[in-house]
Amino acid sequence: MILLFFYLFLALGVSFLCSILEAVFLSTNPSYLSVKAENGNKRAKVFLHMKDNVDRPLSAILTLNTIAHTVGASGVGAQATKVFGEAYFGVVSAILTILILVVSEIIPKTLGARYWKSMALVSGQIIQFLIYITYPLVIISEFITKIISKNSTDDQTTTSREELAMLADVGTKEGVFEEDENKIIQGTIKRWAVKVSEVMTHRTEIIALPSDASLEEVVSVVDEEKFSRVPVYEDSIDNIVGILHAKDLIHYLNSSNNTDDFNVIDFCRKPYISPMFKTLDELFKDFQQNKIHIAIIIDEFGGTAGIVTLEDLLEEIVGEIFDEDDEVITDITKIDENTFYVNGSVDLDEVVDYFDVALPIEEYETLSGFIIAQIGRIPAVGDTDSIEYEGFIFKIDEVDGRMISKVKVCKA
Repeated sequence: MILLFFYLFLALGVSFLCSILEAVFLSTNPSYLSVKAENGNKRAKVFLHMKDNVDRPLSAILTLNTIAHTVGASGVGAQATKVFGEAYFGVVSAILTILILVVSEIIPKTLGARYWKSMALVSGQIIQFLIYITYPLVIISEFITKIISKNSTDDQTTTSREELAMLADVGTKEGVFEEDENKIIQGTIKRWAVKVSEVMTHRTEIIALPSDASLEEVVSVVDEEKFSRVPVYEDSIDNIVGILHAKDLIHYLNSSNNTDDFNVIDFCRKPYISPMFKTLDELFKDFQQNKIHIAIIIDEFGGTAGIVTLEDLLEEIVGEIFDEDDEVITDITKIDENTFYVNGSVDLDEVVDYFDVALPIEEYETLSGFIIAQIGRIPAVGDTDSIEYEGFIFKIDEVDGRMISKVKVCKA
């Protein structure tokens, strides 16, 4: 009977320890260990070293676990036959199988995965000891593993951008990060995938000066728009020849006594041209390397598609930035529960998110473009056409040039 309990302990107890060590080892976050190691914790350094080479720790744990299962189960079967007779061998085997599943698999792995932080450092020491006592078998296992995986690459990243973004979301839910901090993290991580065309100021909204503009016209635009940099074009907006810096103009006005020979081209700096298919990450690096704050974005035909400023890039990371002179414009204004006024230039995906309505965001960029496509023509000033779509009525409220500047949205 004593041998029966010994083998039962071997099958369940040792296996319980191995399973909990395996769960803790696989669940422990390397960043957690790195912080501990940087603070001088030697046990964390040892554990971190084992995480860099997972073959040995796992081989040691699984080797001992397999030995415990095999010897323990065989011993329990043999001793049970002696004590209870062969008639109960099947019953004992069934009970042992259930006990191994619950006691040495489900319970320890659940505990290890849930409480890995409190057990990590102690578990690391135990795993290191297991490597020593099973060293010959570990070396054999490691040798076989290298033969099997000799053609595999070792340069695969262990953490992707998507995983980092998910961790930031988890940290926000757990109170580690504030919502604003999470937005900054998400913006920083995801800027590599966002195209310049998604954040640029469209060509129809660019404030620019003709190359033959008079000093009075230039001063008027700079003073009214409060821009520090203004594009200058020749003939058309598709031929931007320079960027006027407001500080250069101010310096000229303060230092020159004769402004009759003023030529805006003389004060322009060379424009930085960028294709619209570049990502924000690539353009941000260009801004840093070239020490610039504004880029002219061109389309595939070489025409001007829009402009992007350093502020636009930063706003994708930290959110909206308002200068002292910025007019705060709300894209969507709620009148009552069923009535809203929406700027025509608002991104269509913003309308989708706000109203929870299915609109063809893959086909159109703005609400104005979507409505124009639905009515099949360019609206004129005074038009009040309306369309019904997915339970909402979109009615033209104001038209500015060829664009719909304001839309009344009502629930149908």
